[in-house]
Amino acid sequence: MLGAPLTAFAAREDDPALPSSVVPALFGGHETAVGDPCVYLPKSSVLDRAFADVPYLAQASASSAQAKWQMLLADLSMRSPELRIGAVDCFINSFAWIDDDRLYRKADYWATPSEFLANEGGDCEDFAIAKYVGLAQLGFSEDRLRIALVYDRRRSVQHALTVVYWNGDAIVLDSLAPDPLSHTKITRYRPICSFNRRQLWVHRPA
Repeated sequence: MLGAPLTAFAAREDDPALPSSVVPALFGGHETAVGDPCVYLPKSSVLDRAFADVPYLAQASASSAQAKWQMLLADLSMRSPELRIGAVDCFINSFAWIDDDRLYRKADYWATPSEFLANEGGDCEDFAIAKYVGLAQLGFSEDRLRIALVYDRRRSVQHALTVVYWNGDAIVLDSLAPDPLSHTKITRYRPICSFNRRQLWVHRPA
């Protein structure tokens, strides 16, 4: 079950199982909550498919990558939240970048973690989705997690990131970066929208 609205909680910032009480505006811009993400961004329903796949993925471990993922999650379950964030980012970033048309014969397909791991790669949305689901499996409230769609000024293309709100900051997990980084340290991206399973936000510059 998803968390209740943030204002309903007096959340502790050191408890990943609770919603964050501090949600800084991503990349210093403004954001507006608009409602059910599946209404405004139908592909966001991939998160429902992804969580439906979690029991299968845990039981099947059909590929070497899937088995390693399950072993990593089990090991991280007793580690600090900071270590969980870094290890999930590092593991998922170790896979190959593979275009959708090559993998799925589609121009834009958003894969579940089970599909991503079975193929041992994917594109930016697939990396972001796998990290989001992994952190949720490790106990992070989904109200602390978002997938952000951004415009990459360097490459002049759209890109997808995972964001986790932790210790009063927005930590960005990026398939193009070696480590998680505070959103305050990143200048190349302009946020377009972000979402979890409960809500979609639209963003505009400050």
